[in-house]
Amino acid sequence: MAFLSRIKRFLARVKRKEARAEDPERAFEESSIEEDSDNIGPPFIGPYELRSSEAVVFSFEEVKAFTDHFPGDDRFLGNDGFSRVHKGYCDKTNQLVAVKERQGRNMPELVGLGKFREEAEGLHYMHHPNIVRLVGYCKEGSERLLVYEYIPMGSLKDVLYGKCMKPKLIGWGKRLKIAYGLSKALVYLHDIMKCPHGNLKPSNVLIGENYKALLTDTGLAGMEPKLDHIHKGYNAPEVLSPRDKLTKSSDVYSFGIILLALLSGRKAYDFTRSENERFLVDWARPLIKKQSYEELIDPRLTRRNIRVPNQELLYVVNLAIECVWAYPRVDIMYAANILSFCRKSYH
Repeated sequence: MAFLSRIKRFLARVKRKEARAEDPERAFEESSIEEDSDNIGPPFIGPYELRSSEAVVFSFEEVKAFTDHFPGDDRFLGNDGFSRVHKGYCDKTNQLVAVKERQGRNMPELVGLGKFREEAEGLHYMHHPNIVRLVGYCKEGSERLLVYEYIPMGSLKDVLYGKCMKPKLIGWGKRLKIAYGLSKALVYLHDIMKCPHGNLKPSNVLIGENYKALLTDTGLAGMEPKLDHIHKGYNAPEVLSPRDKLTKSSDVYSFGIILLALLSGRKAYDFTRSENERFLVDWARPLIKKQSYEELIDPRLTRRNIRVPNQELLYVVNLAIECVWAYPRVDIMYAANILSFCRKSYH
């Protein structure tokens, strides 16, 4: 089911609730708070977190002009195999942007014009403090481009594994904050938008100001070429091929792997390690079975005397178990509430 049709039905339900509300103006003001990254409480998923305006439709010439503000090397932000991302400046909206260019000249056949427009409009309507905002899109000729707000600190992949980042910059408190922010974004997707993300991995978790987690590529799993959207180590065992259905439960599995990555500092799959340690789950399973939880902690933290309190360690490890190895898996609201408690306890 397409995003836009879900959103239209959701907006209709919101209007009906507004008509019954005693003080709808106050409710709107209280539920429209955008910056809650430091609010340590239950995940906010209020019914008004949808934009009413339409996405900006840019011409290809306009998008090309965005990146002319920067020299070549400064423009390029990354490549995820299906798209290239460039930094730019949008004069129309007066902001820095990240332009995601879908790769492959066969993209129009793989993603029809109507489907691309509908998905892009759906992405724009979604509005949550922990989801990267879509500014607009371009659908001119064979071009399919998405224009997002620019997040300067990069992704969780860069922060955890990037050579330029110092380990002390991401201590245990920041890692908890990132995990909690990501869980809130998933609560919004699962419980409000009624859809999975389908492509959860560290490169799709951007890090904003004060280590605020921002989920990107929301809803794009269905727009990627059906060649190999399976990301080694992050996808649930039941998702073995592009034909397999992506679900909220498979999102929870991927979230559990990211939780283990935040705790250990390891990649979900690392071909440079010995065969029985290449997959994070294979390395972590025997340690968890022996209850050697302290051996799961990122050695960069221990070397710098950054302590992970025993209570938080126990909660996070047990939550990872319930996300990855338990059946049925827990829902993401449960995970968000556990992480909310951990943040309160840590502070």
